[in-house]
Amino acid sequence: MSAETSRMISIPEKKNETCVSPELSSWPSSLVSNKSVLRDIPERMKVQDELLRTARDYTHNVLGIDIPTDNFDNTIAAGHQALWHHCGIWIKNVAVSVFAKATGSGGLHLVLDHDICDTAMLLPQQNIDGSWSFRKIQTETKQEPIPLELRPLPKEENIRDFLDTVTKAYPWQFCNEIWSQKSVVADRKMSSLHSIADLITYLQSSLNVNLGLDNILYLPISRLSQSDAFLDFVISLAADARGFAGCYNNGIDEVLKSGKSRSEIGIRHLIYEKNMDLTELPFWVVWPDGDRTSLYVRINADGIIVISAGLEIIGCLDSQSDTGKIGQLKNILHQTGLMLRPKAISLMLFVRLFLADWFVHGAGAQWYEMVTNYIMENYYKVKPPEFGTVTCTMGLPLADEVASSGDLSQLHNKMRDIRHNPEKYIDESGLKTQPVASLIRAKNEQIDLANNRSMASDKRKSAWKSLEDINQKLLEYTKSAVSDLETQIAESQKNQISRKVLNNREYFFGLFPEQKLEEIAGAFTFTGS
Repeated sequence: MSAETSRMISIPEKKNETCVSPELSSWPSSLVSNKSVLRDIPERMKVQDELLRTARDYTHNVLGIDIPTDNFDNTIAAGHQALWHHCGIWIKNVAVSVFAKATGSGGLHLVLDHDICDTAMLLPQQNIDGSWSFRKIQTETKQEPIPLELRPLPKEENIRDFLDTVTKAYPWQFCNEIWSQKSVVADRKMSSLHSIADLITYLQSSLNVNLGLDNILYLPISRLSQSDAFLDFVISLAADARGFAGCYNNGIDEVLKSGKSRSEIGIRHLIYEKNMDLTELPFWVVWPDGDRTSLYVRINADGIIVISAGLEIIGCLDSQSDTGKIGQLKNILHQTGLMLRPKAISLMLFVRLFLADWFVHGAGAQWYEMVTNYIMENYYKVKPPEFGTVTCTMGLPLADEVASSGDLSQLHNKMRDIRHNPEKYIDESGLKTQPVASLIRAKNEQIDLANNRSMASDKRKSAWKSLEDINQKLLEYTKSAVSDLETQIAESQKNQISRKVLNNREYFFGLFPEQKLEEIAGAFTFTGS
């Protein structure tokens, strides 16, 4: 499999195609440039040390993978929600692992367990009539519309049922042997897993390790968000809320000027509530029941920072207090039971400034990173570090099982032609019969009348109406042809739906054969690193 390169990539339409930006050969030099740019960020090494220790502990204690962090000269990172990654998402982990090994770096996968998403797995299912349809396998007994980190681990028997259903789907799936109940459930102390995000991350990491992606640490955003480094980052933006929000909104405006739509960027402007003098910041305040609202702050004349969950004031940060602001913020969150989590831009600002030396994105993040870059340049006065973008499109082996039964549009055109020219579809013996011959003669006469512009318009209209009546009578002699064509159309429609199902690019990467996954990984080589 080849890796194609473009500056701003889009999702490949062709199967078995990987897209990369910028070209792989430039990644090592860009990493060196990033290190130079980021070298003078205050407290950066301290932040990296804290968060890499957190990631190492989570990866060891929860996932059962031991990766030392002492030799992490660089941190190569990617991230995604804790759902079932299709190959276009999984390819980011491939890039992280391969690039990290090539540059003597460490890999890091950020687990976006603070997000709300669907944890069901999509499978192709063959129906009794031979057609294919989508089948959803639920990982959770009941999905609640709350962050993944707050959604509990399913019961062990439900996990067993889920794994049993998935691994029995097709014999060639890579996940089958690794996800056997003995190796994944029976020998695993389930007490180390606490949420649905932990379970999905654990199961996917077990596959990654077996594919040779064994140098990746995992760091849930729920744990990153509790670090002193992150809370200090929140406080720094809160202390200049109006200034930061203004720059943030200007960044969105600049991207909109370039012709991108709000839906492409995927983010909105921050709000200023004039009546309460509250400025919105790009962070979530999460209530114990999982409900979320934006973080708002106000700076009083005496410098006290008023913290608000939506428009509900929950506490204050006082620089004159004996307790540092980080400690004060921790106390506010502890007393209220609230949690602070980043939104897209604040997460990437924090990660790219303080944690990752090189970040690997998928195709969907390119646009909002234009806003992040704007903020880095205009608020932090830092040259934005480069990042990589990768994605791919893969098709399951089943995709070749559906034969083409003719172009559907051509079949529909043929059906329209039968209705307007039925005589073309009557067999030779039928054409020789007196009723058909008479109808065809009458039709030709009416065509001549309808096309005769010297005739009065009402007579021409009458001729066209007579043509319709004659065609309806001739159709009685085309029943066999119409029936055959209807069968072809139905078969073509069924095959079209089946091909759409089987060519879907969002099937979980563990459902693919190992050889296919190795081919994807083989697209990434960093020579001369």
